[in-house]
Amino acid sequence: MTAWDHILNQLNKDALLQRASSLANGSLCHFVDAPIYRISWVIPIIEFPAEKKRWAARIPTAQEFSFLEISVRPLEFVASKHPRLPAPRLHGYFDAGAAGDNPVGAAYMSVDWIEGMQMEPWSLNNPPVPMR
Repeated sequence: MTAWDHILNQLNKDALLQRASSLANGSLCHFVDAPIYRISWVIPIIEFPAEKKRWAARIPTAQEFSFLEISVRPLEFVASKHPRLPAPRLHGYFDAGAAGDNPVGAAYMSVDWIEGMQMEPWSLNNPPVPMR
Protein backbone atom coordinates (compact mmCIF):
# COMPACT_ATOMS: atom_id res chain seq x y z
CA MET A 1 0.00 0.00 0.00
CA THR A 2 1.39 3.40 -0.96
CA ALA A 3 1.47 6.42 1.35
CA TRP A 4 -1.27 7.95 -0.81
CA ASP A 5 -3.51 4.88 -0.43
CA HIS A 6 -2.96 4.90 3.33
CA ILE A 7 -3.98 8.57 3.59
CA LEU A 8 -7.04 8.15 1.38
CA ASN A 9 -8.14 5.11 3.44
CA GLN A 10 -8.02 7.03 6.72
CA LEU A 11 -9.60 10.17 5.24
CA ASN A 12 -13.27 10.79 6.03
CA LYS A 13 -14.24 12.40 2.73
CA ASP A 14 -17.75 13.35 3.91
CA ALA A 15 -16.28 15.10 6.97
CA LEU A 16 -13.82 16.97 4.73
CA LEU A 17 -16.70 18.21 2.55
CA GLN A 18 -18.71 19.19 5.64
CA ARG A 19 -15.72 21.12 7.01
CA ALA A 20 -15.21 22.89 3.67
CA SER A 21 -18.89 23.78 3.53
CA SER A 22 -18.81 25.21 7.06
CA LEU A 23 -15.68 27.25 6.25
CA ALA A 24 -17.51 28.62 3.17
CA ASN A 25 -20.56 29.79 5.17
CA GLY A 26 -22.61 26.69 4.42
CA SER A 27 -22.12 26.64 0.64
CA LEU A 28 -22.73 23.24 -0.94
CA CYS A 29 -19.64 21.55 -2.32
CA HIS A 30 -18.41 18.32 -3.87
CA PHE A 31 -15.19 16.70 -5.09
CA VAL A 32 -14.25 17.11 -8.76
CA ASP A 33 -12.01 14.87 -10.81
CA ALA A 34 -9.53 12.50 -9.19
CA PRO A 35 -7.16 13.73 -6.49
CA ILE A 36 -3.79 15.07 -7.57
CA TYR A 37 -0.83 13.11 -6.25
CA ARG A 38 2.47 14.80 -5.40
CA ILE A 39 5.47 13.44 -3.52
CA SER A 40 4.39 14.91 -0.17
CA TRP A 41 0.69 15.60 -0.69
CA VAL A 42 -2.60 14.15 -1.89
CA ILE A 43 -4.78 17.00 -3.16
CA PRO A 44 -8.52 16.45 -3.61
CA ILE A 45 -10.20 19.37 -5.39
CA ILE A 46 -13.42 20.69 -3.82
CA GLU A 47 -15.86 22.70 -5.94
CA PHE A 48 -18.48 25.18 -4.77
CA PRO A 49 -20.77 25.41 -7.85
CA ALA A 50 -22.94 28.32 -6.65
CA GLU A 51 -19.86 30.50 -6.08
CA LYS A 52 -17.97 29.16 -9.11
CA LYS A 53 -14.87 28.53 -7.01
CA ARG A 54 -12.64 25.63 -6.08
CA TRP A 55 -10.41 24.80 -3.16
CA ALA A 56 -7.48 22.42 -2.90
CA ALA A 57 -7.56 20.21 0.19
CA ARG A 58 -3.85 19.55 0.68
CA ILE A 59 -3.34 16.39 2.73
CA PRO A 60 0.27 15.57 3.67
CA THR A 61 1.41 12.00 3.19
CA ALA A 62 3.66 12.35 6.27
CA GLN A 63 0.93 12.68 8.88
CA GLU A 64 3.40 12.53 11.76
CA PHE A 65 5.13 15.84 10.91
CA SER A 66 3.74 19.33 11.48
CA PHE A 67 3.32 21.48 8.35
CA LEU A 68 2.29 24.60 10.25
CA GLU A 69 5.53 26.60 9.93
CA ILE A 70 6.36 25.46 6.39
CA SER A 71 2.96 25.66 4.71
CA VAL A 72 0.43 27.53 6.86
CA ARG A 73 2.40 30.44 8.33
CA PRO A 74 3.68 31.72 4.93
CA LEU A 75 0.12 31.80 3.55
CA GLU A 76 -1.11 33.64 6.63
CA PHE A 77 1.74 36.15 6.30
CA VAL A 78 1.05 36.85 2.62
CA ALA A 79 -2.68 37.26 3.29
CA SER A 80 -2.10 39.70 6.16
CA LYS A 81 0.74 41.78 4.69
CA HIS A 82 -0.09 41.64 0.97
CA PRO A 83 -3.84 41.05 0.59
CA ARG A 84 -3.92 42.08 -3.09
CA LEU A 85 -1.16 39.64 -4.08
CA PRO A 86 -2.66 36.88 -6.26
CA ALA A 87 -1.81 33.96 -4.01
CA PRO A 88 -3.93 31.12 -2.65
CA ARG A 89 -5.78 32.02 0.52
CA LEU A 90 -5.87 29.67 3.47
CA HIS A 91 -9.41 28.76 4.56
CA GLY A 92 -8.73 26.22 7.29
CA TYR A 93 -6.40 23.50 8.48
CA PHE A 94 -5.83 20.81 11.06
CA ASP A 95 -2.12 20.28 11.63
CA ALA A 96 -0.50 16.87 12.01
CA GLY A 97 -0.09 16.03 15.66
CA ALA A 98 -2.47 18.77 16.81
CA ALA A 99 -4.58 18.09 19.86
CA GLY A 100 -8.32 17.95 19.51
CA ASP A 101 -11.03 16.18 17.58
CA ASN A 102 -10.44 15.90 13.85
CA PRO A 103 -13.43 14.22 12.17
CA VAL A 104 -11.63 14.42 8.80
CA GLY A 105 -9.26 11.70 10.06
CA ALA A 106 -6.10 13.25 8.59
CA ALA A 107 -4.20 16.51 8.77
CA TYR A 108 -5.19 18.89 5.97
CA MET A 109 -5.18 22.48 4.79
CA SER A 110 -7.82 24.04 2.55
CA VAL A 111 -6.59 26.71 0.14
CA ASP A 112 -7.88 28.44 -2.98
CA TRP A 113 -7.41 26.41 -6.14
CA ILE A 114 -5.49 28.33 -8.76
CA GLU A 115 -5.74 27.11 -12.35
CA GLY A 116 -2.54 26.74 -14.30
CA MET A 117 0.36 24.48 -15.03
CA GLN A 118 2.48 22.94 -12.34
CA MET A 119 5.79 24.71 -12.03
CA GLU A 120 8.66 22.37 -12.76
CA PRO A 121 12.19 22.91 -11.49
CA TRP A 122 13.96 25.50 -13.59
CA SER A 123 17.03 24.74 -15.63
CA LEU A 124 18.82 26.47 -18.48
CA ASN A 125 16.28 25.01 -20.92
CA ASN A 126 13.14 24.58 -18.86
CA PRO A 127 10.86 26.44 -19.11
CA PRO A 128 11.65 27.90 -22.52
CA VAL A 129 12.78 31.52 -22.32
CA PRO A 130 9.56 32.96 -23.89
CA MET A 131 7.51 31.32 -21.11
CA ARG A 132 9.57 32.82 -18.23
